[in-house]
Parts: sequence; structure tokens; C-alpha cells
Amino acid sequence: MTDKDLAIRKIQGVLGMVRIGNVQGFEVCNMKATEKKLEEALQLLRKEGA
Repeated sequence: MTDKDLAIRKIQGVLGMVRIGNVQGFEVCNMKATEKKLEEALQLLRKEGA
């Protein structure tokens, strides 16, 4: 699995958390964790040169 694949999975995971939160009418409980995961995913994509 490449860094790009890993980044895509991280983003999908975050989107899943956000969607579940939206469906249940809750805000995502831990926005800091969400922000961190998105930052990690972006860094991996940049490193890959995407």
C-alpha cells in the first residue's frame, strides 16, 4: 500500500465519522482528532507528489 492509498483511507475514515455524526444529529465529538487525521492525510499526499 502506498502513502497515497493510506492518505485516501484516512480521508475516507474521517468522512465516515463526519457522516455518522451528521446522520445522528451530533457534531463530531473530537474535532482536533479529525483535524489531525486530515493533516496527516494531506502530508502523505504531498509527500507522494499528488
